[in-house]
Amino acid sequence: MKRKHLALITIFLILSSFLLASMLLGEGGEPMVTLLDGHSQSHYNMAQAISAVHPASYQLWSAVGQAFTVKTAEETYKLTQAKFYLKRVGSPTGHLKACLYNMTGTYGTNAKPTGSPLASSELVDITNLGLNYSETTFSFVGDQQYEVTKDQKYCIVVQANDGSLNGSNRVNLKASYTSEATHDGNECWFASSGWLTGSSYDLCFLVYGEYYTPPPPPPTTLTIHHDANGDTNPLSGSYEYDEPEWVTVTYTPDDTFKFQKWVKNGKDVSQNPINVYLDEDINLYGYGEEIPPPAGEDWIDPDSFEDPDSKWTDEPLAYDNNTSTGAITSLSTIGYTSFLILKAPYLIYGDKLRFYVASTGSTGISVDIDVFRGDEWVDVYEGAFANNTWYEKTFDAGLVTKMRIRFHRSIAYTANYYLYEFDFYGHASLMPLLAKKLGSDLAVMLTGSDKGKVAILL
Repeated sequence: MKRKHLALITIFLILSSFLLASMLLGEGGEPMVTLLDGHSQSHYNMAQAISAVHPASYQLWSAVGQAFTVKTAEETYKLTQAKFYLKRVGSPTGHLKACLYNMTGTYGTNAKPTGSPLASSELVDITNLGLNYSETTFSFVGDQQYEVTKDQKYCIVVQANDGSLNGSNRVNLKASYTSEATHDGNECWFASSGWLTGSSYDLCFLVYGEYYTPPPPPPTTLTIHHDANGDTNPLSGSYEYDEPEWVTVTYTPDDTFKFQKWVKNGKDVSQNPINVYLDEDINLYGYGEEIPPPAGEDWIDPDSFEDPDSKWTDEPLAYDNNTSTGAITSLSTIGYTSFLILKAPYLIYGDKLRFYVASTGSTGISVDIDVFRGDEWVDVYEGAFANNTWYEKTFDAGLVTKMRIRFHRSIAYTANYYLYEFDFYGHASLMPLLAKKLGSDLAVMLTGSDKGKVAILL
C-alpha cells in the first residue's frame, strides 16, 4: 500500500509540473508574452539592407529600425523579444543584435533613436539565417529586459554587431513602402555617421513583453529637527512611511521669535508650513530668529538692571540733538522734539525721570517737557534755564508712552544760533514691569504687582 501511494503521489507531481509548464509556455514552448506593438509582414513590398558593421561612417547602412509605442492595457512590461523578417544575401558573416532606444523627433514623421541603447538582445549568428525570409527572434534576457511603459515611445533597431558585410554580402529585412506603410510610427536607419528617417517607410516587426508588477517602493524616512527658538508639528524625530505620501510639517516659533527657514536635505526653503512628498528620505531642520526691534528703537534688556532699588540705566533710553541757524524774528517755538518711550514689545513704567539739556546762541530761552499719559499730553516741567548749562530735572511721570521737549524764547533776534541736546534716562527701580505685546493695541504684564493685567498700548 505504501508503494502504491508513493506511485500515485509521483504521478500527481508529474502531472502538476506539466500543467504549470503549459501555463507558463505558449505555442512552440515559448514563454507567454504580450505583443506590445508590431507591423505585419503582410504589408511587405520592399527590402531594407544592413551592409556594414555598426556604427558605419560611410553610405552603407549598419542599422535599421522602427519607432513604436507600447499599446497595452497595463502600465509596465519587461521587454523580452523582438522579431524581424530576415534573410542572407551573398555570404555575410558576423552577428546581429536588436537594441531598444529612446526616441527623439516627431513620432510617425521623423522619429529616430537617441542616446545609447537602453537594452541589447543576445547575438544572432548571421550565417544561421536562410536565403529566404524567415521570422527571426532576438531575445532580451537578465538585466537587458528593460521596463517599457504604456504609451511611451521607443525605437527598436536591428544592427550589425560584428562580421564581414558589404553591398553584395548583406542582410535584408522586410519593410513596407508608401501605401503599405500603415504603422503609426516611421522607419529609421543609420548611415553616413548619423540616423536618417523616412515617413513613407515602415519596418515589418513584432515587439513582445512580459507583464511586470513593480515591487513596492522601499520605505522612506522623514527626520525632523529644530533649533532652540521654536517647536515643530509633528514633533522632532524620525518617521517611516511605507508608501510615498504628502506630509505637512509646521515650525512654531517661541515668543519674541519668528520663523526663519527650513533646511530640506541641505537646501533652504522659506515656506511654513512646508509640504514634503515622501518618495525619498527627507531631512528637515527648522529655524527661528529673534523679532527685530522697530526701526529707530532699541530693545530693553531686563537682565541689565542688576540693582532695581537704586541704579539708573547705563545708557539713555532716548536721546536727540540738533543745531540750526537762521533769523528768528518772532516769539515762537524755536526747537521741538517728540519721541517714543515705548520700546516694543515692552512698556516702561516709572514715576521719576531725569534729563539733561543745554542751549547756546540766545538768551531768554525756556523749555517745556510733556509726557503722553493715558490719552493726552501732560505738562511735567516748564521753566527757563541759562545758556550753556546742563540741567537735571526729576518729576512724576507714571506710565508713559511718549515724551516731547519744546524750546521757547522771549526776545526776538534778527539772527540767532542755537543748539539743544538731551539724554533721557529712566530709574531702574521703576523698570520691573514689562509687557508682552498680544497684538493690535493690547499687552499683558509679565512681572511685578500688575503681573497678568492687560494694558493698552497707546
